[in-house]
Amino acid sequence: MNYELRRKRGVKWGVWVFPIFSLLLLGISCKSKYGSVSVNVNAAAGAVINAAKSVNTNSVKQVVTREAAVIEAKAIYVKLESQGTDFSQGPCISNNLLPDWVADVAHNPRQPVDDQPANQCSAYREGQARHFVELDPDGQLIRAQ
Repeated sequence: MNYELRRKRGVKWGVWVFPIFSLLLLGISCKSKYGSVSVNVNAAAGAVINAAKSVNTNSVKQVVTREAAVIEAKAIYVKLESQGTDFSQGPCISNNLLPDWVADVAHNPRQPVDDQPANQCSAYREGQARHFVELDPDGQLIRAQ
């Protein structure tokens, strides 16, 4: 497809090409007290590429933002883990993960301790953030929305 045809169709390449290459080039590798922990971005890049095939650029932005939030949450988790943070009570690990996003640790399946306000992100509870990433106490993704 030539450039003029793309321009006529209104495809905004910069909206998704830069984030795709950023995710592909972004290799987060952190050290923890248990050894090297690598965040696999291949799944994130695959999701972005699949979403980029759709015409709706808003859905692409949402997928890119969601995947970036998950990557950032895992990086924060690894940093806190290396500092000896106790995740057993399901603490909030970031009230400002990305604009409008928080990161929380919870149990899967949920436990009563997860519903205690002290263990939830205040920005989400108070409506300052509309999206969250939940990781389990081992740093594995539960959900992101």
